[in-house]
Amino acid sequence: MNILIIEDEIPAFKKLLTCVTESLQSDFEYTHTRSIEESIKSLEKTNYDLILSDIKIIGGMSFDIFDSVKTSVPIIFCTAFDEHLLKAFQTNGIAYVLKPYTQKNIYEAIKKYQNLFHEKFNEKDFFKQFKGLIEQKHTFKKRFAIKKAEGGDSYEIDPGIPV
Repeated sequence: MNILIIEDEIPAFKKLLTCVTESLQSDFEYTHTRSIEESIKSLEKTNYDLILSDIKIIGGMSFDIFDSVKTSVPIIFCTAFDEHLLKAFQTNGIAYVLKPYTQKNIYEAIKKYQNLFHEKFNEKDFFKQFKGLIEQKHTFKKRFAIKKAEGGDSYEIDPGIPV
């Protein structure tokens, strides 16, 4: 899982990262950006599974990022401002967590993301599993014995010979 965390305040970023780590309880990669410019560059070059974003950041509002770079990535907004709720859900917002948030708040937002997007198709894993199946050597029966319903002799059928 690859996450973009957009947060300009370092203490808030550290707290958010701790909450996400405890909520996911699995390995994930993340990128941290603090400004509109950094965030746009990051979104243009990397595909993310989830975005956690403050609203007021260095250079303006995070909505400016999503107006500039069209993305289908779900967003969890983590902010101190409740007046942007409607705008958040007009983007790809799936949750809106107000600061000061708790571990439980972040856990519930992450759980919502997992419930909505847990079945995401992972192309790399699919092809890896498919290749493994193809490379397996199987042995199959060459002949089958079939008994008659009336009893008596049985027939052997060779799958390679038409009956």
